[in-house]
Amino acid sequence: MRVTITGRHFELTEALKLRIEEKLAKIERFSLRIPEANVTLAVEKYRHKAEIILHVNHSVMTSKAESDDMYVSVDSCIDKLQRMLRRYKTKHAPKPPKSGPVPVSRKEEEEDEEDFDDEE
Repeated sequence: MRVTITGRHFELTEALKLRIEEKLAKIERFSLRIPEANVTLAVEKYRHKAEIILHVNHSVMTSKAESDDMYVSVDSCIDKLQRMLRRYKTKHAPKPPKSGPVPVSRKEEEEDEEDFDDEE
């Protein structure tokens, strides 16, 4: 997965980059094709905003979070994405075939016919 991290109005630290990449690596366990993740981090006065956009199987999943700490914002944003991906995966999982009438074997049919003949 290709991760693009953008910081707006603050200096992006190596520790924060490593934390984001570590957390996003856990998302790959869902075994979905996720080629790209865009992470945008911004600071406005006392608010620390995080936004993550994932491109998953021809669809886009977006998660936003805001708090007083950037690490908390990133963690809650990734938690939201994990819930979204879990729901997406269960929703698009292959379903078992519907059960129809059970086919009766020829032997059972012949035995049933013999039972009817004996009663007469």
